[in-house]
Amino acid sequence: MKNYRAFSLIEVVLSLGLIAFVLVAIFALIPVGLNAGRDSVDATRFSLMAQDIRSRVQAAANPTVFLGPTEPALEYFYNRDGLFVDVSANGYDSVLYRAETIIHSSWLSTPPATDISILRPVTVTIGWPVNPVTHLPLGTKVQSLTFYVRRP
Repeated sequence: MKNYRAFSLIEVVLSLGLIAFVLVAIFALIPVGLNAGRDSVDATRFSLMAQDIRSRVQAAANPTVFLGPTEPALEYFYNRDGLFVDVSANGYDSVLYRAETIIHSSWLSTPPATDISILRPVTVTIGWPVNPVTHLPLGTKVQSLTFYVRRP
């Protein structure tokens, strides 16, 4: 009589249970990874838009902005790749992000040795997705930043 060596039914069931447990844990991490990927893409686009907005605000800041008490608000629109869209020429069809920029006329608390006539705070609020009719953000996805612009 030959002696056959094989796995018992209990060993097979336990190993399949262990493999199933590991696979469920791995598959549960897939949505987390996808969300992190989307968030990192949004953060990259936000960074590119912030750099573009900073250069546009610096270019638009003229000495009269620093003389009056007004708070000029500027709007910029960007497509899904984070590239600037000239809505006067191209319309709002490709717009996904709306950036509202406010050059403040005063400081909430002025830093020491700062002349308000030379340096002003600028707040940028970027919201998405944009409603194609009202051109305002639809959801609650909003990011803000503050930087300072110098009088030319």
